[in-house]
Amino acid sequence: MPGLIAGLLLPHWLPEGSWIGWPLLALIALAVGVSLHPCRALAWAAFGALLTFYSLHSSLQQRITGAHGPVVLEGRIVSLVDGEADYLQFTFVAAKGPWGRGSRRLKVSWYNAKQQPRGGERWRLAVRLRAPWGRVNFHGPDQERYWTGQGVHGLALVTGRGVRLAEGPWWSLSHWRSRARDKLQQRVQGLPGAGLVPALALADRSGLPDPLQRAMSQTGTRHLLAISGLHVGLVGAFAYLSARGLLLLVPLPACWPARQRLALWLALPPAALYALMAGLTTSPRRALVMYAVTALALASRRWLGVWRVWTLALALVLLADPLAPLQPGFWLSFLAVATLLAAFRGRRPVAGRLAALVRAQFAMALVLGPLSVYWFQELSLHAAWVNLLAIPWVSLITLPLTLASLMMLPVDGPGGHILAHMAAASGAWLADGLQWAGAIPGGHFYLSGRSAWATLLAMLAGSLLLLPPVLGVWRYCWLFYLPLLAPPAIPASDTLRLTLMDLGQGQAALLEAHGRRLLIDAGPGMPGRWDLVHAAIAPALRAAGGAPDLIVISHGDLDHAGGLRSLRTLWPDTPVIGNFRQAKAGIAPCHDGIGWNWGQTRFQVLHPTAYLPYLGNDSSCVLSVRGPAGAMLLPGDITARVEQRLARLPAVRYPLLVAPHHGSDSSSSDVLLDWARPDIVLAAAGYENRFGFPHQTVRSRYRARHIPLLTTGACGAIALELSARGQLRLRSARRQRANWWRQPPAPDCP
Repeated sequence: MPGLIAGLLLPHWLPEGSWIGWPLLALIALAVGVSLHPCRALAWAAFGALLTFYSLHSSLQQRITGAHGPVVLEGRIVSLVDGEADYLQFTFVAAKGPWGRGSRRLKVSWYNAKQQPRGGERWRLAVRLRAPWGRVNFHGPDQERYWTGQGVHGLALVTGRGVRLAEGPWWSLSHWRSRARDKLQQRVQGLPGAGLVPALALADRSGLPDPLQRAMSQTGTRHLLAISGLHVGLVGAFAYLSARGLLLLVPLPACWPARQRLALWLALPPAALYALMAGLTTSPRRALVMYAVTALALASRRWLGVWRVWTLALALVLLADPLAPLQPGFWLSFLAVATLLAAFRGRRPVAGRLAALVRAQFAMALVLGPLSVYWFQELSLHAAWVNLLAIPWVSLITLPLTLASLMMLPVDGPGGHILAHMAAASGAWLADGLQWAGAIPGGHFYLSGRSAWATLLAMLAGSLLLLPPVLGVWRYCWLFYLPLLAPPAIPASDTLRLTLMDLGQGQAALLEAHGRRLLIDAGPGMPGRWDLVHAAIAPALRAAGGAPDLIVISHGDLDHAGGLRSLRTLWPDTPVIGNFRQAKAGIAPCHDGIGWNWGQTRFQVLHPTAYLPYLGNDSSCVLSVRGPAGAMLLPGDITARVEQRLARLPAVRYPLLVAPHHGSDSSSSDVLLDWARPDIVLAAAGYENRFGFPHQTVRSRYRARHIPLLTTGACGAIALELSARGQLRLRSARRQRANWWRQPPAPDCP
C-alpha cells in the first residue's frame, strides 16, 4: 500500500517538462517489479505513477486551447449558481463544441443576466470560450491549480440571452441541491447567521459575509464551515446512535448480525446522503471514503489497525481522483487525521476529555500551522483555543440544528421554520464569537513567500514533538521553524524593484526602494462587493515586508481604484493620494509639484496640474521615479494629448515605461516614445481581454522601435529590478511558478 500511494503522489512533485521520460521509466519499473518478487512494492509504485500520469495527461488533453467565440453551446448546469443578477457564476457541462467530440466542464460567468438559471437545468448559451487562463502572481492563491483540481477544462463568458431547454430532472443532484438551498434561504432570510446554514448543510459558502470569512482565516477555523471529515463523521455518528437506539426496540432474528454491526451498516447511507447534498466534490468525497473505510472495518470485525485504515482511505481517494492533491483540503484533512493518530497512539493516555481536546489542538497547531502558511500565507496563534471552543459548539449545536432543518424542508409546517431559525441563531452566535476572537491583536500573522522546504522542515519539527521524548531531540526542534519565520528579503538600498501584478484587466504595481514600499493603484473591483486585494495585492505587500508606506491611486476608474476600500481597511494609517471625480475624506489630491525623496531616489508627479478639472483617464497621476539605479515612468491611463504635454517637459530618459492605458491605441504615441526613449515596456492587460489590449497598432509601434513589450496576461506578474551598477533583471510569475497545470508563458516572457 505505501508503494502504491508513493507512486500516485510522485508525478505531482516532478518538475515541469519532465513527462517525456518518466512514464517510460515507470513502465520499466512495473515490468521489473512484476517479474521479481522482492520488487513488488516497486511494481505498485510504478502502477500508481502510470495511473496518475494518465489522469494528468487526460486533463491537459481535454483543456480548451486558444479563444473561440461567439459560439453556441448546449449542456447542463452541474453546480449551484452563485451570485446575483448582475453577475452569476456556475459550472456547465457542454456536450458539443469547437473542441470536437466529448463533453467539457466549463466555468461560466454571466453578467447582467435577465434570467435566473438553477442547478440541473439544460441551457443553450451563446458564449465566448477560452482556455482556463488564470491570474498568476508571485505570491497568493493559484487559480489555474484550483481549476485543474476541479476538472475545469475552459472558461466561458455569456454574450447574450440564454435559452432554458429543460428543467432539472428529478434524479439530478444539482437540481435537489438548488431546491434545498432556495428553501433554506427563504426560511432564514434576513436573520443574523443566515449564511452559515447553507454552508453547513450544502457546502454553499457564497452567502458568508466577508467579515466572517476574514475572521475564520484569522482564527484558523475555515474547516468549521467546510464539509469535512469532521462533519461527515458526526452525521455518521448521529445516524449510528439513532440506529442503535431503534434496534434495541426491534427483536432481531438469530441469523442477523449483532445490533452494533448492523447499526454501523445502517449509518453509511445517511453519511453518503449528506456528502451527496454537499455536491460530492473533492472534500466531501474524501471525507466519505475515510468514514466508510473506518465504518466497514469495524462492521466486518476485522481490526485493520488505525494506520492501515488511514492508508487504505488515502489510496482509495487517490485512485478515485488522482488530481485531489492539487487541493489544500486533501493535505489538510489527511494530515489532520495522521496528526491526531500520532498524538494519541502509543502515548500515555490523558485524563479527561478536556485534556484530550487540548492535546489534539496543540498537536494540530504544531503540524498543520506550517501547512496553513504554505497554502494560505497566514498563521493564527488563536487557532488552538478558538477551535477548542468552536468545534464543540458546531458539533453539538449548530450542525445538529442545521441537519434537522434540512430534513424538515419537505414539511411546510412551523417545525421546519423554528429549526431553521434556531440553526441561524446558533450560527450568529458562532459568527460573533469568531469575529471577536479575530479582532484580538497579536494572534494572527501573514507569512507570504514561504517555500515548500521551509514548510516541510517546520512540519517535521512538529511531528518530532508529538513523538515520545527520546534522546532529547525535542530540545532542538524549534530550530526547524526558523526558516518559516525568516523575514523577507529586502532589495539593496541602491536597487529599484517594480512588480506589476497580474490582476486581469486592472492595474496595481508595487515599487520598492530603500526599504520602503509604494503601492500604485488598487486593482479592479466593486467597492464593498469584490476586489483582488486579499487574493493578490496584500500577499505581494506582505512578502515584501508589510504595510505600504504610501498608496497612490492614479484615477478613480474601478480597474485602478476598485480595491481602495479594502486597502484602507487593512492599513488605515497608510497615507493615500489620488485623483477622483469627487474628493474623498483622508485622500489628498495628486498633482504636479508633489514630490518626495526616499534615500537618493526622487519621486515626482508630472501631471495633472493642480487646478485641472477631473477628466477621467486624462486626470491620471503620472509618476516619475529617478534614482542611482535608473528611472521609471508610470503614466496611468493618460491619452495622446497628455503625452504631448509631457513631451514639452525637459527630456529625461526612462528605461522602464508602464504602457499608458493598458496599451490602448489612444496612447503610447510616437511623441511619448521619442521623449521617454524606453528600453522595455510593461503592460497590465488581461489575457484575451474584450478590449483587445495591447492594441495591434501599439504593438507594431513598439516593435518598429525594437522595444520589448511584456504583458501580464501572457507572463503573469512581472518583476523588474534596476541596480546602480546598470544591471536589469526581469522575472515573470508564469515562468517562475511553472508547473504541469500552468498555462505556458509567451516565448518572450523572462
